[in-house]
Amino acid sequence: MEGQIWIDAAPGALVHQEGRMTRVGSVFVRKIEIVRDMGPRADSPFFRITRVDIDTRGFGHAELTIRERPAISISNGEVWQ
Repeated sequence: MEGQIWIDAAPGALVHQEGRMTRVGSVFVRKIEIVRDMGPRADSPFFRITRVDIDTRGFGHAELTIRERPAISISNGEVWQ
């Protein structure tokens, strides 16, 4: 994999990752690119968004977006870890 990462200097937290697969193990897949953003936001103490783009021969283009955040207990409003 080839890419880059961004780190917030103050807390040393990982903020952004992006890259592409340099060797794909299938003759049908041309390229795979991955981007992941993470960190705190005003409405959530933690979030992570992962985007995967896959370009194939004969089948076209596929995109996948995964959004993650902590689950919140409805009864007491606490964040589950």
